[in-house]
Amino acid sequence: MDLSGNDIAAIIFFAVCIAGLLGKFSIRKILAFYTSRFIAPQRLEHIKRHRFGATLRGKVKELHPNLTTSDLDKVFEGLQQFFLVAHYAKYEVSMPSKVVDDAWHQFLLFSNEYFRFCKEAFGDYFHHKPYPKNEEIEESDTIPISLLRTWALACRLEGIDPKQPDKLPLLFSLDADLKIENGNLNTLDSEKFSKEMLNQKNLSGSSDTFLGGGGCAGGGPGSRGGR
Repeated sequence: MDLSGNDIAAIIFFAVCIAGLLGKFSIRKILAFYTSRFIAPQRLEHIKRHRFGATLRGKVKELHPNLTTSDLDKVFEGLQQFFLVAHYAKYEVSMPSKVVDDAWHQFLLFSNEYFRFCKEAFGDYFHHKPYPKNEEIEESDTIPISLLRTWALACRLEGIDPKQPDKLPLLFSLDADLKIENGNLNTLDSEKFSKEMLNQKNLSGSSDTFLGGGGCAGGGPGSRGGR
């Protein structure tokens, strides 16, 4: 008898549930195992495969008429990167780019499409909050932990050392590269930004509490809270 991947997953899930009922595992651990082993990879693949439509791209073009087709490709690559960051994060992450935030906001306006995407990518609705502006960060004594978490995970996705980067990850460089008006103009030589990264002891390593474990275990986006 040939079994599909879903059949095998269902059998394992029910077997683990039975073991849990017998007292060997807690229900929380059972659900965490099942999500990380079977659900999270499917969600990750959905984010990677998703293609943003021409109508959505046109809306972003209306907001930023100077962007070329290549520029728009980078913007939506940035949005995909942010969703990947949100997938890997167990806690709240912040949006570091104005132009990518604009694209995200336009995506939200396609409410049915966005809701379907969220269900497949996160299991629930992934809420949008305004991104932190440069002047807000400069007025604060420290950079928000949610933004540092985005930095660390975006660096990891591009193979960059988050403590000693040789370049900025896409999400943190786009506004400057595309000359976005009122954008977040991050630079490697920004003393405050770089110092904050170096001061984070738990910025790298898959078991860091700073990153909430660093694994790809899913769960509802309520624990990640996009900004």
